[in-house]
Amino acid sequence: METIKRLLFEDPMYLYVALGLTEAVLAIRWRQRGTRRSALALVVPAALALCVLTLDWQVVTDREQIIGASREIARDLQAGSVAAAERYLHKDFSGYYQTKQNVLAQGRRAIEVHKPKLIRLRNLQVSVTGRQAEMSVTTVVEPGAGEFAGQQHPFNWSVRWVKVTAGGQQVWRIRDVTPLSWLGG
Repeated sequence: METIKRLLFEDPMYLYVALGLTEAVLAIRWRQRGTRRSALALVVPAALALCVLTLDWQVVTDREQIIGASREIARDLQAGSVAAAERYLHKDFSGYYQTKQNVLAQGRRAIEVHKPKLIRLRNLQVSVTGRQAEMSVTTVVEPGAGEFAGQQHPFNWSVRWVKVTAGGQQVWRIRDVTPLSWLGG
């Protein structure tokens, strides 16, 4: 089921390639035979590709929501704000800095001291099981000020997400964050 979900909603490129090859075979067949039935068969792969494209645009999977939220947090931190982090941290956050308030305070302090020039997410791997998700991610940070300014540093993290109801909607929140390595260590 997970493979079908990923194939249809997250990365349908293989389907597009298969449908394109099918379209090519049908076009050759139509060119050889020239029948009306062969010409009508050309519509099927195109219609299926349109359906897959519509599904891909309309359905946002849990994995895509988590990756999107993570990228939003990274963009916000790079811009000098912790607003997205505040929005996505669970009210009962219990990660590396113990509480939501502590992690936000540390984030504000890090932004003030290091003035991040670049924050990029790499190697995002998300595993969703029901209302829980585990994500491993490498954050590449380039400070704009301070001792490490101008150097890019990778940080590896393990992030636990939980799906909660907020405002009548199901949303993902960060429940726990654990640093796995600092400065490439």
